[in-house]
Amino acid sequence: QTSIKFTLDKSYTTSAGVYKTDGTLVRTLWRREPYSAGTYTVNWDGKDDAGNTLGAGQFQVKLLYHNVQYVWEGAIANTSQLQSGPHVYSGYLPIRDMAATDTAMYLVAGYNEGQYNLRRFPHATPNYPTNVGRVDSYTSFSLVDSDGTTVYMANNEGGINSGGTASFVYALKARDNSQVTFAAGQTLRLNGNYPDQTYASVIDLDQNSPRPASLGFTVLANAATGLAVQKSGNILAVAHRGQNVIRLFDKTSGALLRTISASQPGSLSMSPSGDLWAVAGGNVVCYTNLATNPTIATTITGFANPLALANDPTTDDLVLVADGGNSQQIKAYNRSGNAQWTYGQQGGYPANGNEVRNDKLWFNQSELGDITFLTVAPD
Repeated sequence: QTSIKFTLDKSYTTSAGVYKTDGTLVRTLWRREPYSAGTYTVNWDGKDDAGNTLGAGQFQVKLLYHNVQYVWEGAIANTSQLQSGPHVYSGYLPIRDMAATDTAMYLVAGYNEGQYNLRRFPHATPNYPTNVGRVDSYTSFSLVDSDGTTVYMANNEGGINSGGTASFVYALKARDNSQVTFAAGQTLRLNGNYPDQTYASVIDLDQNSPRPASLGFTVLANAATGLAVQKSGNILAVAHRGQNVIRLFDKTSGALLRTISASQPGSLSMSPSGDLWAVAGGNVVCYTNLATNPTIATTITGFANPLALANDPTTDDLVLVADGGNSQQIKAYNRSGNAQWTYGQQGGYPANGNEVRNDKLWFNQSELGDITFLTVAPD
């Protein structure tokens, strides 16, 4: 046996091992053992970790000691109230869109790898989300809006590579999360007879929307690129950039009412009175008279790259636009299209460095679509 003597000036958590001169560990003597201040002698029986007796040679004994204590504080950037379980924010992709009602927020995250495709949280407890919707790997719900009674979602990425190419809108009742049955809806079965991949009633269905080949989760060519519902009126609007149209549906029956020709329409938002604001052709436009004869009442130009917009739910006279490109700012306008204020440094993070500041933004557009969104909740 070989005696090993060491001295500690105070209490430590210690580990010790025997090493060859080339640094190879041959025997772990102990791990994570607490020792108080003092002098100690321990014995090594000359064997390795496998119990084999080592021959004569030179060996080193290394003692590691520290007072580090580890405290689990949760995952980085996870603001959930809990650390695990069904009430934790998690997703395969970033949040893609949010919708506000008077009492709650809804969010979707696109393809979600075996997790729920819709979550809800009350305004009072934003760090305690609840799973609603369903788990379905053949869908990628990336747009959501609600009138407070019904939650509408648009599937526009088609799910996993081998999954469907169906673009469609379906809806849930806010009171109990049950699926809405549209009188003009269609049944959609995405993958055989699996119950969780069958939708009893969908609208705005394109079952064979071409899928670009570049990414598995790229927005389908004919898919929805904007979604907005009137809070007090009866119209649901769905934009399709690839087809240069905005379709207006009866939000209750699902019947197609009319279409609006628009240049590459994207993000949509409804004003409190039911006017439709849309990103289209690099501009922002406002349509009135949706129920009878949709007419452009306002056109706002001069953007770098408008990606998303949202209306103040309390007034018709304020619309917010997330302007990307070399702007990276939120810009506010009144109903007439006059600028009211701008928030954020010109150019955002790309132009002003990576120092974290509240007034620097970075809006993004990628092959996954316009992954920037704006949502305004009532106070």
